[in-house]
Amino acid sequence: MNILFLAAMEINPQMGGLQRVTDLLGSFFVSRGHSVVFLSACEGKPFITPAGIKHLFMPVVTASNLTGSRKILDTILADEKMDVLINQCGPSPEIADLLFTPVKPAVKVITVVHGSVILFIKGYRQAVERVYGKTILSGVLNFPPVRALVITRHRKKFSKVYRKIINNGDALVLLAEGLKEELKYYFKDFPGEKIHIIGNPSAYRATVPDRSQKEKIILFVGRLTIDPKRCDLLLKAWNLIFRQFPGWTLSLVGDGESKPQLIKYVEENGIERVNFHGYLEPEPFYRKAPVICLTSNHEGFPLALAEAMSFGLVPVVFNTFAAAGDIIEHKRSGFLVEKDDLRGYADALATLMKDRDLLLTMSGNALDKASHFSVEATGEKWIGLLSGLVKPVTQ
Repeated sequence: MNILFLAAMEINPQMGGLQRVTDLLGSFFVSRGHSVVFLSACEGKPFITPAGIKHLFMPVVTASNLTGSRKILDTILADEKMDVLINQCGPSPEIADLLFTPVKPAVKVITVVHGSVILFIKGYRQAVERVYGKTILSGVLNFPPVRALVITRHRKKFSKVYRKIINNGDALVLLAEGLKEELKYYFKDFPGEKIHIIGNPSAYRATVPDRSQKEKIILFVGRLTIDPKRCDLLLKAWNLIFRQFPGWTLSLVGDGESKPQLIKYVEENGIERVNFHGYLEPEPFYRKAPVICLTSNHEGFPLALAEAMSFGLVPVVFNTFAAAGDIIEHKRSGFLVEKDDLRGYADALATLMKDRDLLLTMSGNALDKASHFSVEATGEKWIGLLSGLVKPVTQ
């Protein structure tokens, strides 16, 4: 089978979760005997990935260049003899127009949504302030009647986009079961047989950790941002308990625009044993730490959790996104804490820090759960989906 992945950025697995997932799946398909091409709608020069995948580029898709972009896409689909196009751009209005205006390409089209279906609604205030800052215009847009109008227009616009994607495409892939309910925000009569649930794969194989390497480290891996990662809440929770556990440290691996603000908060509040490591390869930290933290306002399917659990780390997570319950079994393979409950979050950390037997038990459960997110397990779900759309499938 010939498979084309369409993305809005270069597929560099070092640059983000979507890119890493695309690279993992592409390499998996190649290992199963399929032909894969990456196509990015951005500037770049064609190259071949280490897995032997051809990486092509086309101009950024806009309303003004839609006809030209469609000609480029159709030429690539024909030249590469593609059977399936996997749209990694999600519910992009421009990409939906590209794929389904005036008609669907002569291939099977699968669209993947890599986050919350109602992300804009969940993070409306943060989205406005990210664009306009804390200005008068930001205040106007957050005024309830104006906010209601903006959200109504957004809902109307994306209801049309999702209808176009589902009705004209062959499948829509969501990352978690709970996202089906979110999809009903846009319309309730979607054809259920076209909706498929496939989580993201972990780059690491679940392996029993060497317990002798484990240190007393609470770990965070990801972008250091107030929105959406809410690293400030992690620091506040740590501030509630660090004095009780003098042998433990909090390590943050990653970088981001909020790092100076977070460092300032630590210094001004006299918080001890907080290490900002910057952007580093996380695997050595996964091997050393027993606990992984996530405090985000919203997520899609956070790879850091699945990856960390592959090393037996126990996750402590705010239950703010649909995939949280798919990844974590509360009080068995990790802790799900109610949104913004700092005391509850700190208590969950403290429970693991003071009870080694419980930590070891939950670590084993986390490891078992992580096997569900292996490249092989996730890849087989994709093979099943593709098999139902294009036959025969060479395996």
